[in-house]
Amino acid sequence: IPSMSYRDCMENYGTDRPDLRFKMPLVRVDAIAKESDFTVFKEQLQSGGCVKALCVKGGAEISRKEIDRYTEFVGKFGLRGLGWMKMQEEGLASSIVKFFSDKQLKALEKTLGAEKGDLLLFAAANESLVNQSLDHLRRLIARDRNLINPNAYEFLWVTDFPCFEWDAEENRPQATHHPFTMPHPDDLEFLEQDPLKVRSNAYDIIVNGYEVGGGSQRIHDFEIQRKVFQALKLDGEEVKEKFGFFTEALQYGTPPHLGIALGFDRLVMILTKTENIRDV
Repeated sequence: IPSMSYRDCMENYGTDRPDLRFKMPLVRVDAIAKESDFTVFKEQLQSGGCVKALCVKGGAEISRKEIDRYTEFVGKFGLRGLGWMKMQEEGLASSIVKFFSDKQLKALEKTLGAEKGDLLLFAAANESLVNQSLDHLRRLIARDRNLINPNAYEFLWVTDFPCFEWDAEENRPQATHHPFTMPHPDDLEFLEQDPLKVRSNAYDIIVNGYEVGGGSQRIHDFEIQRKVFQALKLDGEEVKEKFGFFTEALQYGTPPHLGIALGFDRLVMILTKTENIRDV
């Protein structure tokens, strides 16, 4: 089963990989959008968001009415709009191309691998919202255009999840998985000074885009657990009150331990070719 790091999943794969070229990867185009005059994109970038796009091969034939339907669809996930461009004989065309220079449009064509007859779709917001919206959109487009082989099973391990993510409301890091997840051994040096750089020893297994299992290695070293609590800005009394029994036990010695939990109902859902877990 192939594997891919979480950060590689989130970032631009590029179009130089033939196995991804026709699978509508979500490609980050921040650098090009930042240089454009398109206010919608620039405002999202200034507020810490991102701009990503996908290329629908042969999608220029999709009508404006259908694009409006797709825009309404992503709105259900909280995305406020959907930008689009069609690749025609003379180049990219749409109501927003006037905000991009010829050089920027050529850069979009190259970055997204756009060819005559293709449709480019853009989303701008925080990365989590963009990923969720565009992922569900490409699934819808793939069904509409009969691009999915119903008898194929594609597997993928996702590894190296971030150990922490920033909580803007509490103004501190929080555990991405849970506070007992073992940090990646190569990143222990960042725990005290730059915890957001720390990866975790966590992993998910994906089948046809669905997470069917996940797990992690647990922290078995008291000193590492103490540093993780410090990174989460938990004081000694709070740790003692909530996790004292656990931190005390760690001091007696604990072997490395890890595992994975598989979603049996999710596997049955995939095997029975339904898209709703409630059906099983």
